Amino acid sequence: MNLQNSWKRTQDIEIDLADLLRGLCVRWKQAVICAAAAALLLGGYGYFKNSRNTDAGGIHAAEDIAADIVLDEEEQQKVADAAALKEEALALKEYVDESVLMQIDPYHKNRAAILYCIEGAEYRNLQKILGSYVNFAANGGLADAVIKADKKRWDMDKSYLTELITAYQKTYTMPYETAVSDAADSSLLSDVLFCVEVTAEDEKMTKELARAVQSELEKYSLTAKKQAGRHKLTLLSCETSVTADGSLQAYQHDRRSALTSSLSNLQAMTGAFSEKQMIVYNDTAGIEEGKEKTDENPSGSIFSISRKYIVLGLFGGIFLYICLYAGLYLVSDTIKSTGEMRRMYLFPVYGALSQEENKMLQTLNRIRLSCRKKGITKLCVTADFPCTAKEKECIDGMTQQLREWGIGAFAAERVCSDAAVWDTLTETGYVLLVCRAGVTTHRQIDEEMQFYTENGIQPAGAALMDF
Repeated sequence: MNLQNSWKRTQDIEIDLADLLRGLCVRWKQAVICAAAAALLLGGYGYFKNSRNTDAGGIHAAEDIAADIVLDEEEQQKVADAAALKEEALALKEYVDESVLMQIDPYHKNRAAILYCIEGAEYRNLQKILGSYVNFAANGGLADAVIKADKKRWDMDKSYLTELITAYQKTYTMPYETAVSDAADSSLLSDVLFCVEVTAEDEKMTKELARAVQSELEKYSLTAKKQAGRHKLTLLSCETSVTADGSLQAYQHDRRSALTSSLSNLQAMTGAFSEKQMIVYNDTAGIEEGKEKTDENPSGSIFSISRKYIVLGLFGGIFLYICLYAGLYLVSDTIKSTGEMRRMYLFPVYGALSQEENKMLQTLNRIRLSCRKKGITKLCVTADFPCTAKEKECIDGMTQQLREWGIGAFAAERVCSDAAVWDTLTETGYVLLVCRAGVTTHRQIDEEMQFYTENGIQPAGAALMDF
């Protein structure tokens, strides 16, 4: 027993591991937030660190080395030729990979032929009108209009869409022959036919493109009337088919063969370079090489390293939270549980006051039996902390129940600092300490007990508020 503080069993505070673990489990949301924040910070740090090292360390170092190398005229020309071939090969590779025309199956080519008639036009204006439509359809104007009308659907380079649209005059002889008339009077009204062909990867895309072409040609007819002369544009028919196109097959084969040849020539040229030539070549073609590597592997090692930082951040954040919580738990002077109070103090600890009716009633019955055993008929229930509305309601219900059992109980807050209740407290003679877990400190209990001891007030016991 402590001689100075007679109400204490011991001055040492024992660590309740079960309570510590329970507190960590209850606060798992805080641990998750801490882990997420640490993962975000470390992941961002890893990404920017590796990105900066890659950009600054790789590119600038290569530029510095290449700037110090001197080549003769012949060696420099070979390096320039290789760099130009590299750029050409990359452009050709991009075309082969991205062009819709290069992806079409030449043996099952989906095609739509749209036949129009220009009628009601004066013969002298007929060639101007026809040329206006053919030029608009075949040389990019129609493709540009289709893309602007629906950018989301036709999200591709204008040059790729232009390849899918062709236009020519339709005559009774050869398809591309200019219309010739022997009319003597140029003021006579004349007609002419022209055809627009579209092709795409599949039947659905071909039909969609054909509808878009028809819509934009109808809009363009207003412009053609103002610029070339009065006429009427009439849609005669639109026919879809699947054909084998030998010229397309030959074109695709030619482009792919050209790419293979360029890459083989480039490999042969660079294979014959000296070490100095290779350094200068890498520096000269560095922009293209960097772009190529980025396209082939967009995530690369940067994402791999940042992912490691993210995983490290997750576990590190959880570990950091556990350390912080355990550290605060150990240095905190607050009451943690009823078990801790029973181990430290000699006065009875009746249990916890909570919103659960069974636990509350069990604690009140312990207080009632203890008061009957000690002959206590008056009791002051004290709380040396500001109570919330629920806590006040709990204490009021507690005192009401004790009065129904014949114990004259009343509640008081902050007794030590409220001189108005001292006389009443002295007459009562007994107090029941109400503490709040995580708020009431051992020092506060010691000060209260010292005050009660000096004024001849007996502690009837304590209960822990654990809402």
